[in-house]
Amino acid sequence: MLNDFLDANRGKKMLFLELGVGFNTPGIIRHEFEFLFMMRKYAEMIRINMNVVEISLIHNEDRAAVIQGDLGPILDKLAEGY
Repeated sequence: MLNDFLDANRGKKMLFLELGVGFNTPGIIRHEFEFLFMMRKYAEMIRINMNVVEISLIHNEDRAAVIQGDLGPILDKLAEGY
């Protein structure tokens, strides 16, 4: 299903929003998100995490943002504008 979605939206703007993903199983989500992001020049990525927030595989800081902190209050703050 993911591949179908990605293929159907190739060349379109896309946001990878990674919420609270750590390093328990980085090969399943964390590194995969970074790879998918890197392969799409119109994609942007936001990573929110309590601990390690850097985006290791990416050199496109203009398209990626990291936020370090507790996910609950961060999402509450973001929701205030909606």
